[in-house]
Order: sequence, then C-alpha cells, then structure tokens
Amino acid sequence: MHTCYTFDTAHGPFHILFVDAQWWLIYDGESLGRYATPELAACDLSSGAVPLLADGTRVSELAISGDLNFWRAALVR
Repeated sequence: MHTCYTFDTAHGPFHILFVDAQWWLIYDGESLGRYATPELAACDLSSGAVPLLADGTRVSELAISGDLNFWRAALVR
C-alpha cells in the first residue's frame, strides 16, 4: 500500500499519487508532472514550478503548502 496526498484549494483538490513506481502530481484528472518523491512534487507545486492550469491560473497563487504535513494523507492499494 502507498499513500495518496491531497491538498484542497478554492480551485479544487490537487493529488500526489504513487503509480508505476513514480509519484504523479494530478489536478482535475490531468498530470502536472511525475516525481521521484512526494516531497519533490509538493515543493514544485508550492513554488509554482508546474504548468499553468487550463484556466490560466498560476498555481503559486493558490497558497499550496510544500510541506506534506499540511496535506491530507490516505492509504491506497
């Protein structure tokens, strides 16, 4: 089992999921990148080092924490 991380924003939830031996950063069903660790994914998301959202929103303006302690964690199979 692995952990899935979720961070809720006014634009909807962002997820970090473990799939095929990599951590994927997902928003609204689309991948924003894949990472070696969930910490790297959260850091890139919090700093805005990911693509603009489809509506042109800059992720760095959403105040998403780079610290996984502020994300909701759940075990998934």
